[in-house]
Amino acid sequence: KNMTYKSTMSLKFAVYNCPTAKFILKCDDDVFVNIPLLHSFLKNDIKPLNPTNSILCDIHHQAKPIRNISAAENTWYVSYQEYSREYYPTYCSGWYAIMTFDTAVKLYKGAQNTTFFWIEDVFLTGLSAEKIPELHYVDLGEYKMGEKNVSRYIKGEYSKFTTLFVGENMWPAYIESLCNY
Repeated sequence: KNMTYKSTMSLKFAVYNCPTAKFILKCDDDVFVNIPLLHSFLKNDIKPLNPTNSILCDIHHQAKPIRNISAAENTWYVSYQEYSREYYPTYCSGWYAIMTFDTAVKLYKGAQNTTFFWIEDVFLTGLSAEKIPELHYVDLGEYKMGEKNVSRYIKGEYSKFTTLFVGENMWPAYIESLCNY
């Protein structure tokens, strides 16, 4: 339950130490990032649009907190005392998010004035983001692939030219095989 602190502090680091960055990538360590394609995508497809107030990610709309403590996913159980609303605000899936630098600054500032919530993606890109009315979410869901399809990716059944992120809960050996591919 410390991920909220870790993600907020990583934004703080980026804001104070990378002031010339155009984009900030927040990514879990068990996700493969197709760096050459991501660089090309940001440089050729996104940067010419001169985006501001933007976060590019896998977007969740009207997700409900898990209230059943005995459910299989009880790792994500949230009591009404922790979060009283029926739905989470729109937020980005936590395994990757790309944000424009101005958004990183605003999210970091917003996080300082947002009541702590232990689910970091909901906290940072949902609750803190609610304080940024001009924020634009850009759905990158079509550019990701779950770890269950790694072998299909290696066999060429997924386009190497459209897959930016592979993963979530990937074993290091899978990531290594993708790096060597």
